[in-house]
Amino acid sequence: MDNTALLEALGEGHAPAELACHFPLSMRARLLTRPLKSLAPALTVNGPFADDCLFTCLAEQADKLAHVRISAHGGKALLRGVHIAVLSARGRIDIAVGDDHSRVLVGAETVCQVSMQLFRRPTVLIGDRTTIGQARIIGAYSDILIGEDCLFSDEILVQSNDQHPLVDLDTQQVLNAHRRTVRLDAHVWVGRRAVLMPDITIGRGAVVGAGALVTSDIPAECVAVGVPARVVRERTSWRRQF
Repeated sequence: MDNTALLEALGEGHAPAELACHFPLSMRARLLTRPLKSLAPALTVNGPFADDCLFTCLAEQADKLAHVRISAHGGKALLRGVHIAVLSARGRIDIAVGDDHSRVLVGAETVCQVSMQLFRRPTVLIGDRTTIGQARIIGAYSDILIGEDCLFSDEILVQSNDQHPLVDLDTQQVLNAHRRTVRLDAHVWVGRRAVLMPDITIGRGAVVGAGALVTSDIPAECVAVGVPARVVRERTSWRRQF
């Protein structure tokens, strides 16, 4: 599987051209894909993962995976079709997999302190050169894209879908069974203790203030703050250094 095919397989539900712009370094890297269990003990793996569960890393970092921990949760007897790709050698990445066909891609030169809980065939894509100080990502029947060169502060929650069903008591219809999305374009800065809710898009270069609750789209190149988050300044972006 070449890099383009890998990206398309991991990014099911996203346009290939869109993904390529967030993973330019990853597209050029020399990658190694192996059965998940075969990379232990260099990679910490706990749980009943089938032989078709895969892990992809940079070829030169196959023995430098101590920062990644993958575990099973939820009680399934055997997990199948999981594919996790971590192309960064820095940070700490804890991934708890609760269902088959979960997919994760952490791009090249990305530094993450992140924990993920995965349910019901989610995709979680974190672009190249992104920094995450500390975040919890709930991937539940959803597609999450955090673009290239984003910056997360600490104690951030990405809540991509509900984890339990809401039921209409008259009709017994499940109200929240549809697949949902969280999408951040490139170069988005998310402040400390912000919460990102389902079905949102945050535009390129936007800034989300500390403690903000994002429940609707935020345009590019603006500052949004508050509960719920609202735009307070336009034609504004950020840089990594003063």
